[in-house]
Parts: sequence; C-alpha cells; structure tokens
Amino acid sequence: MRSAFLWVAALSCPLQLSGDSLLAQERVRARPPAPVPELITDRPDRTASAALIAPGPLAAQQVGAEGAGHDRDRRAEVDSLAALKARLRAPEAQLEAAERTQAERRERTPPTTLSGYMDFHYNNFRGGSSRLDFHRFVLLVGHEFQERIRFYSELEVEHAFVGAEAGGELELEQAFVDFHLDPRLVLRVGIFLVPIGILNERHEPPAFFGVERHQLETVIVPTTWFEPGVGAFGRLAPGLDYKLYLLGSLDARGFGPGGIRGGRSKAFKTNADQPAVVARLTYGGLRGLDLGASVYRGDAGHAVETSVPVTLLEADAQWRGGPVELRGIWAHTRVGNARELNRELGRDADAGVARQMGGFGLQAAVHLLPSTHPMGLAAFARYEEVDTQRRVPEGFQRAPRFDRDWWTVGLSFWPDPDVVFKADYQFAGNGDPAVEATDSFNLGLGWWF
Repeated sequence: MRSAFLWVAALSCPLQLSGDSLLAQERVRARPPAPVPELITDRPDRTASAALIAPGPLAAQQVGAEGAGHDRDRRAEVDSLAALKARLRAPEAQLEAAERTQAERRERTPPTTLSGYMDFHYNNFRGGSSRLDFHRFVLLVGHEFQERIRFYSELEVEHAFVGAEAGGELELEQAFVDFHLDPRLVLRVGIFLVPIGILNERHEPPAFFGVERHQLETVIVPTTWFEPGVGAFGRLAPGLDYKLYLLGSLDARGFGPGGIRGGRSKAFKTNADQPAVVARLTYGGLRGLDLGASVYRGDAGHAVETSVPVTLLEADAQWRGGPVELRGIWAHTRVGNARELNRELGRDADAGVARQMGGFGLQAAVHLLPSTHPMGLAAFARYEEVDTQRRVPEGFQRAPRFDRDWWTVGLSFWPDPDVVFKADYQFAGNGDPAVEATDSFNLGLGWWF
C-alpha cells in the first residue's frame, strides 16, 4: 500500500503552467495643464478702455512673450507625458517582441525531429580472435507539442542482428514526456536514463575517449541503465542543477559475483511494488570544471523472499583547461542481506553476490590541434580499477578473479565535430594470478547527427 501511495502521489501532482512575470506598471496621475491667463480686455469693467486704447510696441512684445512662454510650457508638459507613457509601455512592448521572436522560432523549427548516433568497432584480442561489430545503431525521435510539453525517445539496435540465437538486442532505451513548469521544475514521465555517473546519460561516441565504453561505468554503474518512472529536474541556483526520480527497482535474481548489472529490468514489466529513488546534483559554476554526485537507493528483493536493499554512491569531476582534459570518477555499491540472498539463489561459496563492490577511474587527455582548427586530434590515457568482490558476506569466500584493472591509451581524430575515428590499446590486469587477463587492440568509427 505504501508504494502504491508513492506512485499515486507522484503522478497526481497538479500541473500549472506559469508564464513569464510581467512588470508592474506604476500609476501616474498627470498634473492638469495650467490655466491660460485672462487678457485684460476680457474683463467687463475694462472693455471700453481696451477698445479706445491701442497697445504700444512694448506692450505687444510683452503679451507675445507671455503667450509664447505658455505655449512652450504646455508643449514641454505634453512631451513629458508622452515620454512617461512610452516608458510605461516599454515592458509590454518588450513582452510582445519576445512573444513574436518565440513564435518565429517555432515556425522555423519543425515540431518533430530525428537524430541518432552509431558506432562501428574492430577488436583484436591478444592470443585470441578478432572481430568486426556494428555495435550500435540508434535513432532518436523528438516532438514538441508546445513550448512547455516535449517528447523524446531513443530506439537502439545492438550488434546489427536480433534473433533467437544471436547476441543482438533491440531496446527502447528512452521514451518520456517533459512538462516544463519553470526553470526550477520540469516534470518527466516515462522511460529514461538513470542519472548516475558521466557516461550513462552522455554515451554518444564523439563524446568520450576510447573505442569501448569505460569499464567502471559498465560494471559498477551498469551503463546503459534505464528504467520507467516519474521525476523532476531543474536549476536550483546559477550553475547548480538537480535531478530527482522515482523509478522501477532492480531485480536481485540477476545479481552475481560480477556485480549488479544483470539486475536491470530494461523497462520490461518492471516491478512497481518497491520503487527506487535516485538523486543527482551537478555544479558547473567554476570555469572549466564540472562536478557531479549521485545516490541510488532501492529494494531489489521483490522477486525473492529476502529484502535486498541496494545503495549506489557515485562522484565525478571533469576539468578542461586549454588543451588539457582531466576526468575522475568513483563509485561504491552496497547490497544488503547478501548472505540470505546467496543462499536463496543457491550460489556457491566462491561465486556469491558480494555485500560491497566498487572502483574508480582516472583519465588525462591532451588536444594536439588548436581550438580554432576545424578538425580535432587528441591523445589520452586512462586507468580504471573495479572489484565486485570487495566485501563478501560471512560464510562466503572472496573471488579475486573479479578484482580487475585496465590501462587504456589511444588517439581520437575528429574530421568533423560529429564524426570521430578512434584507436586504442587496452592492457588488462587481474587480481587472481591463475587468470590470464586479455589485452586488446581496438579501432572504432562513431558519429552522431
């Protein structure tokens, strides 16, 4: 009942679209114009004198000067009132101009858009075979119903072929609608990427170094990780953004000695009895520096007899100064009641789910061409360490073969900002001396549009 209440409460939030605030107009009471002085001839007691006595040259000049002065005063007052009205009208005119600009932009921009990204790989494993793989073919479709209501989707085919005996996959990774209520509050409903780490939300080939995605953000943060749910995001302060989602939980039956990756639901009949919560903060208020931190909490035991609370913590930083780029990421996962889970799943003592797992990654890159050059060339080096058996429950043995590390060095060449050629060599290490880690030489071509 409690989880059902959470979903109803999340989906029943009242939606009220808030427009731009209008400037309050000051009420100004115009001073009435000064009365025109009466001529002496208008007075009844002096009518005869006015008729008999003609004014001399000096008197005529004085009367003319006085009339001209009154006219100038009235013209100045009228001009002042006109200027005041123009100032009061300015905010409304600015608003009308902004509305015209937005309308023109909407007319120029088609409401439905198509984009996508693809990557093609060659992998040569030391002492083994080599392979060609059209790894991903992804199409993105978006639609703007109106300025404040937008739809976005992502459909992906992996390894070119999907069949009963093939390893390919056809996945609907994203399909959600955003309701833009305010810069501080945007509601999102549907299937979306879980906001943890760097690559899970931004994994297009031209956006990262290396042919294959980073190991830490594949094993500990199970990229690509997407779930159905509802949530909100927005800007709390200049440079400070947040995301807060209520989403479907993991399935503990898919956990193993290699981590929690097998527990992703992939939005297929996701259990909603025990929804999970994920939150992320990012800060980009410092020049060249982007900071991020995420926390995930959910119970993955909805399909087993044991409650299996899962907590995933992550922190990352990226810095760019001139031609140099630095990147670091750390992630740690805790699995509650791991001993009871292993016993229920019938796992062996040396192949059980660990109660703690984690790792980190560090990367440095240097851009070899000036920023003004139309093409790009960069060299990079990355070190990653992952251990999915860091702490095991009582009665189980730690499996050192799941304590792994990788050194990756390579080049990226962009003939166009949206197209990249990649080449790297990956040196693999393993914590178990009996296991021979496999190095690999990799080539890749990736693009987006």
